[in-house]
This record gives sequence, structure tokens and C-alpha cells, in this order.
Amino acid sequence: MYYLRFTEEVKKKLIKHTFINPNLECGGFLYGKLKRHGLDVICDVDDIYYENLTGDEANFRFRGFYVCHALEYQILVNKDLLGTYHSHGQYPAVLSDVDHDELQQRFGKNGITVVYSPKYSQLVSEFLDRDGVSHRMKILSPENKKFNF
Repeated sequence: MYYLRFTEEVKKKLIKHTFINPNLECGGFLYGKLKRHGLDVICDVDDIYYENLTGDEANFRFRGFYVCHALEYQILVNKDLLGTYHSHGQYPAVLSDVDHDELQQRFGKNGITVVYSPKYSQLVSEFLDRDGVSHRMKILSPENKKFNF
């Protein structure tokens, strides 16, 4: 199984970010630790980085300068960059082919991507493993309880 665990603080920051303009897409970066327990992969997200940048109603791009800022932040906080998140504004949280491609291009393998819909309060996540295979992630609290967005 593949698990994504969020702290309550990260959840609040992510939601706050998506409401800078809930009609447009926005995105940020996820930090924490990736752990393996037998066949399970657990991604513990305990921090995010974002800037008040928006895309349009159906697109957000992680431009080079933004990625550089995220890498600088990674050094500052001394945490692993696990992946990215972005919002789907007025649309449901569904991982598209573009989202899959972005994950592969940006992180190669062992990376995560998260999509949040502020309109529908939905969150989905995917993990790209060492073999380049995508897996849906179950989203939990740090205490392994169901996490509601």
C-alpha cells in the first residue's frame, strides 16, 4: 500500500493557499520523509512551500524560477522535497495525464503529486515508484486515521 500522511498544519496551509483565488489553479511543493516498511511506502508531509502564483482556470505551471526557490527552501529547512501539489480551482480533484507527465518530468521516480479541489474539498495523490509505475495513495493523518479535507 501507498500512504500519504499530512499534519493538520500542512492541511491548513495547503487549503489557505488554494483560496488565494479559488477559481484559478495554483501549486506548491511538499517536504518531509519517505519511508518504506516492507511493501508499504509512507510519505510523511510536514511542510509545504508556496508563493502566491496562479495559473489559469485549468492549468498551473511550475516554472524554473519557482522550482529554484523551492530547492533553496529545501536547503534552508533541511527536509526532503517529496513532490508537488496543485489545485483544480472549480473542478474535481482528478489526476490527469498532464499531472502524471509533470510528476515524471519533475521527479522521475519516488515522487508524489497531489491535487486539491477547493470547490469540492477533495484531495487525491499519486506516487511514482522506482519502476516508473504510478500508485494511488491513501491519505491519512500522522496517527494513521482517515484524513478529511
